[in-house]
Parts: sequence; structure tokens; C-alpha cells
Amino acid sequence: LDRLVEDFVINATQPFSVVEEPSFVKLLKATAPDRNVLTRPMLMTRLKARFDALKDSLRSTFQKLQFVAVTADFWTRFHRIYVEEEANDEDEENCQPVHLCSLIDSVEEGRHRLPPHHRCSAHTLNLIATVDAARAEAVDQEYSTIKQSVFTKCQKLWNKQGLSAQVADLIKDHCGVYVPRRNVTRWNSTFKVMEAINTFLERGTDLDVLFCKLGIPRLLPPHEPNFIREYCRLQVMEPVCCALNALQGDNHIHSGYLLPTLDVLIRKIEYEKMAGLRYCGPLAVSLLAGIHKRFDNVMNQKDLLVAATLLVRFKLSWISDEVKRNAALAAVKSELTVSSRLVESPASPLKANAAEEDFFGNPFGNECTSVSGDDELSRYFLVPHNFALTELKSSFPLMHKLFLKVNMAVPSSASVERLFSVGADVFTKKRGRMSDANFEIQLLLKYNSGVCFV
Repeated sequence: LDRLVEDFVINATQPFSVVEEPSFVKLLKATAPDRNVLTRPMLMTRLKARFDALKDSLRSTFQKLQFVAVTADFWTRFHRIYVEEEANDEDEENCQPVHLCSLIDSVEEGRHRLPPHHRCSAHTLNLIATVDAARAEAVDQEYSTIKQSVFTKCQKLWNKQGLSAQVADLIKDHCGVYVPRRNVTRWNSTFKVMEAINTFLERGTDLDVLFCKLGIPRLLPPHEPNFIREYCRLQVMEPVCCALNALQGDNHIHSGYLLPTLDVLIRKIEYEKMAGLRYCGPLAVSLLAGIHKRFDNVMNQKDLLVAATLLVRFKLSWISDEVKRNAALAAVKSELTVSSRLVESPASPLKANAAEEDFFGNPFGNECTSVSGDDELSRYFLVPHNFALTELKSSFPLMHKLFLKVNMAVPSSASVERLFSVGADVFTKKRGRMSDANFEIQLLLKYNSGVCFV
């Protein structure tokens, strides 16, 4: 019973003092009249023991691993910042400048090194879809005029829905569903709103009647409805949204996804630009410029090229440039040479799983690179693109070892944001005085509830 009470407090993110609430005590007494009910001090002692066991279990697991990826994010809910800062009243004239490069050099010479820094790709794509996309309005007046007109009218629609329950019911009665709410911190929420309006147009919903009832200027045909269709459907912004969703994935996402995702995104936007866009041509140009400006520095990065090559669904098929393809292949061979000194490569049967249909499809159109020879790398390039990653260790031990080295990281910080979305449930406004230690206990026990510990 005590263990069930602990699970309830952890998984339901209840305050620790709930065990001393009279109604809760009465409930437990009715369930087990002969048992003593936990008090808050007893509960905290038991939770601390579970937390220590969890840390020991995780520490033991990590010690057995050669590579561990760490994703970090600053979290400032209620302005609580977990970074110590010391203030003093020293005169600025007494301050001596310190060259950061000298400190970094001294760190490089030491035993410990910081890992290479990678920006969150999802956040960077978000900037491309907002800041860089907005530059199209300054370049092309016609695009700016129609875009501002359409978005102003749509903004009024979702604003009115949020301000009045009667208006919200009117929108649902007319369209069948509510219009999705926009989240200013997530660009793809804006796209989802526009996509919903485009769906209404494709279904033949008479938005003119709805806009008239709400006192909103109607969408002027044919240009404004056609602008929404071009903006949303498989032409400009939908590939950006799909790329963002792919990089923010929770399962089966690795750093090797970054370069192929960017390659697919660039190709799709360039194809639509060459095919001819009636309204969103300036937007496509601005998006491509933003992608190149923010991602060109990583497009030829050795570790990312190797990471993408070691994902079976991509290998080298996503690289159209022969020089870049040879460079990626040479990098993989170089890394495998180091790994081969530690691991022998037994031959094993190959198995394939069902192909995953998603954003990538079959966009590359490049033949799979074949490498002559009977070594492990040669056999790796012969397996189908739907070869199961779970079979990599038994079939290709060298490739698996290198895969763990370059693909343990994730391209986005979305995983840590998901962790602290749980933290938001723990650290509510009514629990603002919660200590850091208790916050850590409840958050990590809840998030690792599936981990076995004593």
C-alpha cells in the first residue's frame, strides 16, 4: 500500500503533503483500516531512498556505455534560474580583460574537453520560417500586400474564437471543428492554423458567410484563397513543417537525420521555385537563403556526413555531388579503420523490416553506392534501405560501434523540452517554494517510472 501511495504522488504530480490531507487519510483508512498511513516525513524518506536507487541504477547503466549523449536547456519558469551568479561592487577600471581563446587552449591541453557545440536544428528552422521568411515582404511588395491581407483576416478569426465562447461555437457549427490556436513560440502552430483554413476552402466551406457574421473582411477571390493553397500544400511551407517535425521526433531520431533532412527540404523548395509559384516565389527565395545562411557551416561537417551514411535508410544516396560523396565515404573508412582494431567482424544473416513512409519518401534518386571488396563496409552498402537498425549490432559490429559514436546525439533540444514540460506539472504556481532537491526527486522519478530499481 505504501508503494502505491508513493506511485500516486509521483505519477500524478501531487504535493507531498497530500498524504496528510484528512480526506486522503480517511480514504486509506477505509481501504486498509489496520495499516498506518504514511506521513509526509515518512514519504520523503521513502522517496529519497527510491531516488538514490534510481541514481545508482542509472549510474551503473551509464558506466557500461561508451557513448552518452547529453542535451541541455536553460529553464526559467517563475524566473528560477539554476545558474549561480556572483555580484560585486568592484570598479570597472580594476577589471582585466581575459582572452577567451587562451582559456579554451588551456582546456584543450587538459584532460577534460567540452564536446563540440551543435545548435538546436529545430530552433534554427523555426528562425528560418519566421525571421528569414519575413524578409520576403521587404523584397516584394506584391507578396507583402497579399500576405499581410490574408494573415490579418485569419488573425482576426482565431482572435475572436479565443475571446468569446459564443463565437467559438459559431465557428465550430459552421466549419465542423474549432480553428487551432496559435502558439507564438512555435512557428508550426501558425502553419497548422493556415492549413486548417485551407482545409475549409478545399471542403467547400463558405468562409464568406462566416467572416460576414463575425464582422471580418472576406477573403478576396481568386488571389487570397489561392495564396493560402500555395502557401500550405506541398509547395513552400509544408516541407518546412515536415522537416521540423522530423527533427523534433522523439523516437528513432539521430544526428544523422540532419543533413538528409536539409537536403530534402532544399530540393523540394527549389523544385517548386523552378516549377513556378504565382504568389509565394519571394517566400521560397527567402527560405532558401535562410537555410544556406544558417546551415551551410554544417553541410560538409565530417561527423554529420558519417552519421548520415551510417543510417541505413540514407547511406550515401542523398548526396548528389560526387566529390562530397567520396569525402563522406573516405571519412567512414577512416573511422572504421580505428574501430577495426578493437572489434572483429563476424558474418551474420540480414533481416529487413517494413519501410517507413514519412517526409523523406524516395526523394534522392541516386543509386546506392557499391564498394568493392568483402569487408564489412562493402556488405553494409548492399543491404536494403529498410534494414532494421536493431540488426546492425549482430550483422555489422564495426558499423554499429561507429554508429553509436556519431549518432547518439539528437539534432534538436525537443527531448529536454519534453522533460521540462513534465517539470511544469511538478513545479506549479502553488508549489513555488518547492526546494530544488524535492523538485529533482519528483521530476526524475516520474520521468523514469519505467526504470527498474529497488
